[in-house]
Amino acid sequence: MRARAGAGLAWVVWFASSAIGCARSAIDEVVPREEAAESDEVRVTRNIGESVVPDFEPTSDVPIGVIRWDAAPSDPELRSAFGIGTALTTRYSYLEPLLGWYLYGSGVDTQSIVDTEIREDAGAIGHYAFVWYPPHELLDPDDDIYATSDIQHGFDAYMASQYRGAIKFALILQSFWLMTPRAGEDWGYLDTFAAWVRDRTKDPQYQTIDGLPLIYLYDSEEMPTDRWAEFTATVGPVYTVDVNHRSPDAHRLALQGLATYGPNGASLPGLGQRPWTAQRDIDRSHWGKVDIFDDVRSLTPLCDSRPRKGTAVTYGDQPTEPEWLDHLAGALSGDPKLVLIYARNEYDEAGGTTGTSYRDGTRFNDALRWARGAPRPDSYSYEIDAHSMVCARTGTWTYDFPAGGIPGAFESDEIVSGTVGDSRALAHPRMLGVTLFATRGPDRGVADVELDGVRVARVNLYASEQSRHVGVWNSGPLDGADHTVEVKVTGERDGRSSSAQIGLDSFGVKYAP
Repeated sequence: MRARAGAGLAWVVWFASSAIGCARSAIDEVVPREEAAESDEVRVTRNIGESVVPDFEPTSDVPIGVIRWDAAPSDPELRSAFGIGTALTTRYSYLEPLLGWYLYGSGVDTQSIVDTEIREDAGAIGHYAFVWYPPHELLDPDDDIYATSDIQHGFDAYMASQYRGAIKFALILQSFWLMTPRAGEDWGYLDTFAAWVRDRTKDPQYQTIDGLPLIYLYDSEEMPTDRWAEFTATVGPVYTVDVNHRSPDAHRLALQGLATYGPNGASLPGLGQRPWTAQRDIDRSHWGKVDIFDDVRSLTPLCDSRPRKGTAVTYGDQPTEPEWLDHLAGALSGDPKLVLIYARNEYDEAGGTTGTSYRDGTRFNDALRWARGAPRPDSYSYEIDAHSMVCARTGTWTYDFPAGGIPGAFESDEIVSGTVGDSRALAHPRMLGVTLFATRGPDRGVADVELDGVRVARVNLYASEQSRHVGVWNSGPLDGADHTVEVKVTGERDGRSSSAQIGLDSFGVKYAP
């Protein structure tokens, strides 16, 4: 079950329980449903006024930025204009932020949401990299681009926030917008836009690198050399990073760094599902000092553009918590100039990882704080989808992910098999406990559960009515060593069941960070 955020903009923080049920010994008989172990997964709802992040002294002073693409209007026409399809809020509902899908629009308290986001990110993120769109005050209301300026509501709320002292800001400038022509003019609003940017870079909270205001430039190949010179003449000296990792254009414009912007600069090759380790390797292939450019390191914890582009694309799994923490530690080692993460909230185009969501809780930010020196808890709990490629698989499982998603399932999906011997296994380091989440129903059979190669349970998944994301078995306390849990199809079924198939949802892991 996914916990819903309560009134008053409360959020859900995943919380490690003191134990995960009682240990199971090897069982030779089918376990009746009423005797199967239920999950004791714990989530705690906190009010935004409570302190979530303990004070700590960072062990790294490397600036860490996260991309913000604040295209989250409640207006359906504006969502369509931004290319946001309806599949995001249905099939991919597990990506929903705990504060809701919409950042602005009728009935949405933008300021309270952004205030809360800043407090969620404090101690994890050093600066927001706002994807900049021309603000309303600089445009003629009759211009075609006027409506897109609604995306600036997030930035405006940040600037007005009483909490913004906790997080700095920088701008991602899109060459297209800087070059937008206006009727009767060759280069449109360039001078006006440059003056606006210059004034923002003078803000005490604006992020600097080597004493210069930090600018991220998107689509540098569209920026003429003379126009960039004109822009920087107005803004003044800046430290600029090409976020599409285009070395020739960065050379031409005399930029200082190269980075990648998620699916536009660090996309996985081919079609279909890829393990997160493939995404990690692409990230790391761009690390280090390249030619004359400084060492700017990009991180892509999630690369899944299916909500925008449909299922016929490449998509990557999310990392396990140890994988993400290891990636962060690598990124902060060796004294890079800065680190840029894709992304806080680009949910429909592969991002939406830091902050909080129904699927991930606070785990991406938690690891960021640990990597920066915050004390680590003795135990930590989170979930891994059974469809993830981190889970070893045998056999011919069917991936069930209907157009509307599966309500109640962890990632709106499940994997199903009725073939004897088909299995899924999760190996995880420093494991303190594990819970198996599956579907119960009138057409479900019997599964064997093995821990480190030894059968520890036989679980009957029959029930007279169907229910999703049910904790059907847990290990009890484990010793913190590396362990492997494996689930196998037995081909057996309860006499009342119409099928021997089993449907797996996720593994709930408790481990020692």
